[in-house]
Amino acid sequence: MHDIKSLAGVGGAEARSYADLLVRRARSGSLVSMAAELEAVSTWPDAARGQLVRAWADRLERGVDVPVVARTVLQLAAVVGRGLSGDPLAGARQAALLATAGRWHDELDRGRLEALVEAELAAGRVPDPAVVATFRRTALAAVRTEGVERVLGLLTEPVLNVGEAWADRAMADLRWHGLLAHARSAKATRPTGVWNGAARTLIAAQGAEETRAAVLSWLCLVGSPRTLPVDGAGGGRADPWDPYNTDALRGLAWTLALLPPDPSTADALAALAEAAMAARPPQSRVARAAGAGVRARASRPGPSLRS
Repeated sequence: MHDIKSLAGVGGAEARSYADLLVRRARSGSLVSMAAELEAVSTWPDAARGQLVRAWADRLERGVDVPVVARTVLQLAAVVGRGLSGDPLAGARQAALLATAGRWHDELDRGRLEALVEAELAAGRVPDPAVVATFRRTALAAVRTEGVERVLGLLTEPVLNVGEAWADRAMADLRWHGLLAHARSAKATRPTGVWNGAARTLIAAQGAEETRAAVLSWLCLVGSPRTLPVDGAGGGRADPWDPYNTDALRGLAWTLALLPPDPSTADALAALAEAAMAARPPQSRVARAAGAGVRARASRPGPSLRS
């Protein structure tokens, strides 16, 4: 470990040397494997950490790094510079985040996109919704670290990931954001009494028939072409269902099952189940929820259901 006092001195040679060493270590392993060292450096005095951040800013200004290394530099600066006044790498960090907006996943082998997102949130800026979507999908596919969980908890908006026609339409009206957030909490095998109770409260706030009309208008768009295309694995085009939004579809199926019987509800749930099984990969959890909704509708008195 380098001497803190030397890094806080007038000269920056020692800081530049150690900053470059941290980059080499991060590239040969990962920021996750360096967690203990970075945690120790993060407790250094502001002057010493400021020297490191300025050394990284100077390095990026010189343009000596390929993009993937430059992003490692930004990640290190975000971790080590947390809480410092001044932000010489804000512009570069925002550009790096925007570059992830067109991806299905971020680099799972390197990780630590959460460091850049958290730095933006700490500065009072919420990343672009498409960036948030990439981060959320990446988090679902990667090992969930404490840092990832913390940042996921901070990213409460948008309530769903953008880019799917049904989700975009659902989020267009703020009145439904509470229902959508509740629908996303549908992670159990079947709805609990507590979940149903909260859903009924949300339904009552807008009215049963207005809720039905809104949800059906969203579900008819499930499986439509993405409104924001993204690059998939291997450089191809990915068009599967967004995994962050699928729990919300399950919750909406459960919500429809709580409404008074109506043939249009059964039709919509049957169509959702069919679309879920036709998806690639198949969305069996959504299909089961929709199928259960159809059965629940059929078992309750009301208008006869269309086949």
